[in-house]
Amino acid sequence: MDPLNSEAITNLRTTISALLPAPGAPELTSDIYITQASINPVGISGVIGMSSDPEGEIFARHVKASIAITIKSSNLNDLPASFENSVNNLLSFGQAELRQLGVLKLEMDKPGEVKTDTLITRDINLNVFYEYQKHPETAGDIIDNIPNNITLVVD
Repeated sequence: MDPLNSEAITNLRTTISALLPAPGAPELTSDIYITQASINPVGISGVIGMSSDPEGEIFARHVKASIAITIKSSNLNDLPASFENSVNNLLSFGQAELRQLGVLKLEMDKPGEVKTDTLITRDINLNVFYEYQKHPETAGDIIDNIPNNITLVVD
């Protein structure tokens, strides 16, 4: 897989996770499953512009994906509130806020059925259009000046 595509998927998962409310307990942390529909370079060969500080190319990928977020609860009575809280949190972000995070489109799909295993769960299903941008990283030690009194010695 293209490393930039992999970074785009990882960053999409991180972004969606940041849109969810904090769980009441660690074992109730939501699981996020991304079904990749497509990843495409944006711009010319994936380059959308140049950065002056640090200097370099800005690369981008568009990701269209289906996402299932498994909401967990320790008992059946608490699941509806947890589910609704998560949905409300996802939908409470404005278009400008979502755009700053790279989320160009966020659509709810039909919710999953309630499952009763060890924990009580229900999936929030989303369709997402996401743009990942990779800016150049700060360069390490750069030689500012090359001395002109260098002598080449050949043995």
